Amino acid sequence: MSEAATGDTPSDLPTGPPTGPPGESGQRIGGPVAWAVRQLLLANRNAEQALARHLGLGHNDVTAMEHLLSSPEGLGPMDIAQRLGIRSASATVLVDRLEEAGHVTRGRHRTDRRRTVVHPTPHARQEIVTALRPLVAAVDAAADDLSDGERETVVRFLQAAADRISRAAAQLDEGDPA
Repeated sequence: MSEAATGDTPSDLPTGPPTGPPGESGQRIGGPVAWAVRQLLLANRNAEQALARHLGLGHNDVTAMEHLLSSPEGLGPMDIAQRLGIRSASATVLVDRLEEAGHVTRGRHRTDRRRTVVHPTPHARQEIVTALRPLVAAVDAAADDLSDGERETVVRFLQAAADRISRAAAQLDEGDPA
Protein backbone atom coordinates (compact mmCIF):
# COMPACT_ATOMS: atom_id res chain seq x y z
CA MET A 1 0.00 0.00 0.00
CA SER A 2 1.07 3.54 -0.61
CA GLU A 3 1.62 6.07 2.14
CA ALA A 4 -1.50 7.89 0.99
CA ALA A 5 -3.59 4.71 1.24
CA THR A 6 -2.46 3.91 4.80
CA GLY A 7 -2.28 7.43 6.12
CA ASP A 8 1.27 6.74 7.27
CA THR A 9 3.75 9.39 6.43
CA PRO A 10 7.41 9.16 7.27
CA SER A 11 6.83 11.46 10.28
CA ASP A 12 4.11 9.10 11.61
CA LEU A 13 6.40 6.06 11.64
CA PRO A 14 8.40 5.12 14.71
CA THR A 15 12.04 6.13 14.43
CA GLY A 16 13.45 3.95 17.19
CA PRO A 17 12.64 1.52 19.94
CA PRO A 18 9.57 1.95 22.08
CA THR A 19 10.33 3.81 25.27
CA GLY A 20 9.41 0.92 27.54
CA PRO A 21 6.80 -1.71 28.28
CA PRO A 22 3.18 -0.61 28.10
CA GLY A 23 1.81 0.75 31.35
CA GLU A 24 -1.72 0.49 32.72
CA SER A 25 -3.10 2.95 30.18
CA GLY A 26 -1.20 1.37 27.31
CA GLN A 27 1.34 4.18 27.34
CA ARG A 28 4.96 3.21 27.50
CA ILE A 29 6.77 3.55 30.83
CA GLY A 30 10.44 4.36 31.10
CA GLY A 31 12.73 6.01 28.64
CA PRO A 32 14.90 4.61 25.86
CA VAL A 33 17.72 3.76 28.29
CA ALA A 34 15.35 1.72 30.47
CA TRP A 35 14.11 -0.02 27.32
CA ALA A 36 17.67 -0.84 26.21
CA VAL A 37 18.51 -2.20 29.67
CA ARG A 38 15.36 -4.31 29.56
CA GLN A 39 16.46 -5.70 26.18
CA LEU A 40 19.88 -6.48 27.67
CA LEU A 41 18.25 -8.29 30.61
CA LEU A 42 16.06 -10.30 28.23
CA ALA A 43 19.10 -11.21 26.12
CA ASN A 44 20.86 -12.31 29.30
CA ARG A 45 17.88 -14.45 30.29
CA ASN A 46 17.92 -16.06 26.83
CA ALA A 47 21.67 -16.69 27.21
CA GLU A 48 21.10 -18.30 30.63
CA GLN A 49 18.46 -20.58 29.12
CA ALA A 50 20.81 -21.51 26.27
CA LEU A 51 23.57 -22.20 28.80
CA ALA A 52 21.22 -24.42 30.81
CA ARG A 53 20.28 -26.38 27.68
CA HIS A 54 23.93 -26.66 26.63
CA LEU A 55 24.91 -28.02 30.05
CA GLY A 56 21.83 -30.21 30.38
CA LEU A 57 20.77 -28.41 33.55
CA GLY A 58 17.62 -26.68 34.70
CA HIS A 59 17.39 -22.92 35.07
CA ASN A 60 17.68 -22.97 38.88
CA ASP A 61 20.63 -25.36 38.62
CA VAL A 62 22.52 -22.96 36.34
CA THR A 63 21.61 -19.98 38.51
CA ALA A 64 22.89 -21.84 41.58
CA MET A 65 26.11 -22.67 39.74
CA GLU A 66 26.55 -18.99 38.79
CA HIS A 67 26.21 -18.03 42.47
CA LEU A 68 28.64 -20.76 43.49
CA LEU A 69 31.19 -19.65 40.89
CA SER A 70 30.95 -16.11 42.29
CA SER A 71 31.46 -17.25 45.89
CA PRO A 72 35.05 -18.36 46.55
CA GLU A 73 34.16 -19.44 50.10
CA GLY A 74 31.30 -21.59 48.81
CA LEU A 75 27.67 -21.37 49.84
CA GLY A 76 25.51 -23.39 52.17
CA PRO A 77 22.22 -24.88 50.98
CA MET A 78 20.36 -22.16 52.93
CA ASP A 79 22.38 -19.46 51.14
CA ILE A 80 21.48 -21.03 47.81
CA ALA A 81 17.81 -21.18 48.80
CA GLN A 82 17.83 -17.51 49.74
CA ARG A 83 19.59 -16.41 46.54
CA LEU A 84 17.24 -18.43 44.33
CA GLY A 85 14.09 -17.57 46.28
CA ILE A 86 13.27 -21.23 46.92
CA ARG A 87 12.61 -23.27 50.05
CA SER A 88 15.50 -24.90 51.87
CA ALA A 89 14.16 -28.37 51.08
CA SER A 90 14.14 -27.49 47.37
CA ALA A 91 17.71 -26.20 47.64
CA THR A 92 18.77 -29.46 49.27
CA VAL A 93 17.23 -31.43 46.39
CA LEU A 94 18.94 -29.09 43.91
CA VAL A 95 22.33 -29.58 45.59
CA ASP A 96 21.76 -33.35 45.68
CA ARG A 97 21.06 -33.28 41.94
CA LEU A 98 24.15 -31.17 41.18
CA GLU A 99 26.33 -33.38 43.37
CA GLU A 100 25.03 -36.55 41.73
CA ALA A 101 25.82 -35.05 38.31
CA GLY A 102 29.37 -34.25 39.45
CA HIS A 103 28.94 -30.47 39.32
CA VAL A 104 29.41 -29.74 43.04
CA THR A 105 30.98 -31.15 46.16
CA ARG A 106 29.91 -30.67 49.76
CA GLY A 107 32.27 -30.04 52.62
CA ARG A 108 32.34 -28.60 56.10
CA HIS A 109 32.53 -24.87 56.73
CA ARG A 110 36.08 -23.92 57.71
CA THR A 111 35.08 -22.20 60.98
CA ASP A 112 31.68 -23.72 61.79
CA ARG A 113 32.02 -27.47 61.37
CA ARG A 114 28.25 -27.89 61.76
CA ARG A 115 27.57 -26.09 58.49
CA THR A 116 27.78 -27.66 55.05
CA VAL A 117 29.40 -25.68 52.25
CA VAL A 118 28.89 -26.38 48.55
CA HIS A 119 31.62 -25.74 45.94
CA PRO A 120 31.64 -26.25 42.16
CA THR A 121 33.92 -29.03 40.96
CA PRO A 122 36.91 -28.03 38.81
CA HIS A 123 35.33 -29.86 35.86
CA ALA A 124 32.01 -27.99 36.23
CA ARG A 125 33.85 -24.68 36.62
CA GLN A 126 35.81 -25.33 33.41
CA GLU A 127 32.72 -26.51 31.52
CA ILE A 128 30.77 -23.37 32.46
CA VAL A 129 33.67 -21.01 31.75
CA THR A 130 34.16 -22.63 28.33
CA ALA A 131 30.43 -22.31 27.55
CA LEU A 132 30.40 -18.65 28.67
CA ARG A 133 33.40 -17.60 26.55
CA PRO A 134 31.39 -16.76 23.39
CA LEU A 135 28.86 -14.78 25.42
CA VAL A 136 31.59 -12.79 27.17
CA ALA A 137 33.35 -12.28 23.83
CA ALA A 138 30.14 -10.84 22.36
CA VAL A 139 29.96 -8.23 25.13
CA ASP A 140 33.67 -7.46 24.78
CA ALA A 141 33.23 -7.03 21.01
CA ALA A 142 30.46 -4.48 21.59
CA ALA A 143 32.67 -2.67 24.11
CA ASP A 144 35.56 -2.63 21.61
CA ASP A 145 33.49 -0.26 19.46
CA LEU A 146 33.61 2.32 22.27
CA SER A 147 36.30 4.77 23.28
CA ASP A 148 37.98 4.36 26.68
CA GLY A 149 35.88 7.21 28.05
CA GLU A 150 32.67 5.71 26.70
CA ARG A 151 33.53 2.34 28.25
CA GLU A 152 34.16 4.00 31.63
CA THR A 153 30.79 5.74 31.37
CA VAL A 154 29.02 2.50 30.45
CA VAL A 155 30.64 0.64 33.36
CA ARG A 156 29.72 3.42 35.79
CA PHE A 157 26.14 3.49 34.48
CA LEU A 158 25.70 -0.30 34.59
CA GLN A 159 27.05 -0.48 38.14
CA ALA A 160 24.72 2.32 39.26
CA ALA A 161 21.75 0.77 37.45
CA ALA A 162 22.45 -2.65 39.01
CA ASP A 163 22.63 -1.08 42.47
CA ARG A 164 19.38 0.84 42.00
CA ILE A 165 17.57 -2.17 40.51
CA SER A 166 18.71 -4.25 43.50
CA ARG A 167 17.41 -1.63 45.93
CA ALA A 168 14.09 -1.37 44.07
CA ALA A 169 13.76 -5.17 44.11
CA ALA A 170 14.43 -5.18 47.87
CA GLN A 171 11.66 -2.62 48.31
CA LEU A 172 9.29 -4.84 46.32
CA ASP A 173 10.24 -7.76 48.58
CA GLU A 174 9.41 -5.61 51.59
CA GLY A 175 6.02 -4.75 50.09
CA ASP A 176 6.92 -1.14 49.31
CA PRO A 177 6.26 -0.50 45.59
CA ALA A 178 7.82 2.99 45.73
